[in-house]
Amino acid sequence: MTMATSSKTNVAPKAHFGNVLRSEWIKFTSVRSTMWCLGTFFLLMVGFSALFCAITVNQWAKHLEEVINFDPVTASLAGVTMGSLAIGVLGVLMVTAEYGSGSIRSTFAAVPRRSQVLIAKVLVLAASVGVVAVVAEVIAFFLGQAILGSSKGHGHFITLGPVTVADHPPSVSLSDPGVVSALGATVSYLVCLALLTAGLGFLIRHTAGAISAFVGILFPLFLLVVLLPAAFRDRLEKFLPLQIQQSVVASKPLQGTPVLSTWHGIVVMALYAAVLLGVGAVLLERRDA
Repeated sequence: MTMATSSKTNVAPKAHFGNVLRSEWIKFTSVRSTMWCLGTFFLLMVGFSALFCAITVNQWAKHLEEVINFDPVTASLAGVTMGSLAIGVLGVLMVTAEYGSGSIRSTFAAVPRRSQVLIAKVLVLAASVGVVAVVAEVIAFFLGQAILGSSKGHGHFITLGPVTVADHPPSVSLSDPGVVSALGATVSYLVCLALLTAGLGFLIRHTAGAISAFVGILFPLFLLVVLLPAAFRDRLEKFLPLQIQQSVVASKPLQGTPVLSTWHGIVVMALYAAVLLGVGAVLLERRDA
């Protein structure tokens, strides 16, 4: 009598995406560097914005160009530039921290479908940055407007060349045109920036290298384009992240500066992030951990 035997192939169980998402959230909130990056962003966003508004009050009406182009919303969101550095580093660390420690191998062993890991990291990162950015910019906005509004001057007017202006800077409220749009666009910009740097993390897989690439995109590339002849500079400059940032934090169109419209700039940032994450997803499946 013969007994039929069946062989079973050992296949890793399929991970439920909800569990993958929960795992990425636990990792995100339990790593000390994450809290440091978010805390640093919050302090830079609120602190630099308040400082800029205070300096504006003290130095008001010293230069004609600054008075004519003054935007109270931009002033109260002045901390975005410095805060962007912390958000960029956070996006990189979201990916490269596991590669640096070697724990990424355990992650991929538990989740064979690596695309699930990428999507879960993107969702956790986007949600976290979005929430913190909303809180930080709302505080920065109201604090900045309070500082600008606290200086009512003496009700006098100052003549600067062909223009007569009040002796104190103006302030705005949420109901004023363009304010809510600028606040929403700023949050969208920061989320796209975080996802862009996460894409760099998947491409480079090394913390120092990815952060260097991010800083190189943000600053040296901007300076390089500025040095180009005007015909090329005006065409390229408006597509740079720093230039896009100038348009998203403004409640009114910028004068004399080649920039995209607010939401066109957000679309460009989203495309940058999508391309880098897309390439990162392809390489994630093809390369060893």
